[in-house]
Amino acid sequence: MTEDASKKKKVLFVDDDPELLELLENLFSTWSKGEWEVHTATNTGKALSIIQSHAIELAVIDLNMPVVDGFQFLSLLNRKYPNLTKAVLTGSDDDEYRARCLSNGAELYLTKPVNIEGMELVYSNLNELINLNEGEGFRGVLRKVGLQDVIQLECLGAKSSILEIANRQTRGRIYIRDGRIIHAQEGERSGTKAFNRILSLQGGDFSLKPFVEPPEETIADSWEGLIMEAARVADEGEDEEETLVEAEAEPAEMPWEKDEFKPDFSQGTGDDALKKAAAGFAKEVLQPKVEEMLVCSPEGDVLYEWQCADNEKVIELMEFVSQQSRVLTKSMVALGPLEHLEMAQDDVRSVLSIKSECASLVRTRNSPLRDRNLSFS
Repeated sequence: MTEDASKKKKVLFVDDDPELLELLENLFSTWSKGEWEVHTATNTGKALSIIQSHAIELAVIDLNMPVVDGFQFLSLLNRKYPNLTKAVLTGSDDDEYRARCLSNGAELYLTKPVNIEGMELVYSNLNELINLNEGEGFRGVLRKVGLQDVIQLECLGAKSSILEIANRQTRGRIYIRDGRIIHAQEGERSGTKAFNRILSLQGGDFSLKPFVEPPEETIADSWEGLIMEAARVADEGEDEEETLVEAEAEPAEMPWEKDEFKPDFSQGTGDDALKKAAAGFAKEVLQPKVEEMLVCSPEGDVLYEWQCADNEKVIELMEFVSQQSRVLTKSMVALGPLEHLEMAQDDVRSVLSIKSECASLVRTRNSPLRDRNLSFS
């Protein structure tokens, strides 16, 4: 790598629109006068590969993407690359989306422009974001009481900053303005609950970032009192989670009790009405229900997960099947490559798919009535 290339700011745009990506690459490379090294990806799998092979400084993500949307990808990057600067560029100008992205690690939330002037404004904001991050104070690793020490230094110095903390389980932010803690965010928590949760972490990475106004101000107490209260909560092992009160659920209406599955004898013969009701019943009741799903990149990174009890075991299974499939493909060339494996036991069916761009596992369960001798004719 040449010296000039090493000084370039490496920016990654992730969007499923290849024409937009080409436009962004051409415009931003020109406007930056060669100071930007622009990378593009049309899916999250390719994006992860680029992040791993290049020292990407800024990832700009679209929210509306197939398979793994921008929210899920932003969450994945927060866990795997907590120090990577992230921004959102999307067509949805939604306050709820904006708050959700900013609370999950995005530094900026920008809407896609409709003209060249708007595109220049997007470039200016992103360029300013990169320049701000170049002036960050420091990064480090938390070891027990280290986080309290950092907070005290910032507050005693009457500084304004954002203290960002991340480990494998969670990610949080503490907003400090002129030496006062005004907001904290950790997952869905905010305010003092988020602050107490963050200070209870036993380890992780932290970074001090330039101050920007938080989406809201949720803390008015002194920083000394906040630290003391967080220590008390940690020592006493209090659980500040909100108590969920479950209302008594009414008996669920069985599918065959629904009006749309009851024969309508006002139209046609009784047999026709029964057949129509039976077809609706079969579609509603007898379809298998998805109980577990996991999608991984070729490198083993989780791209999408739904109700998966043990991600690591599923990934180990994927790696084993992938290795064995290569052996089988070599020994049985005439049959072609192995693309998926089906496993069935009682009413449970699992399908494992191995492809070059990703691997996926879907587990479904049949209705208890599915295996009975039901026929409609």
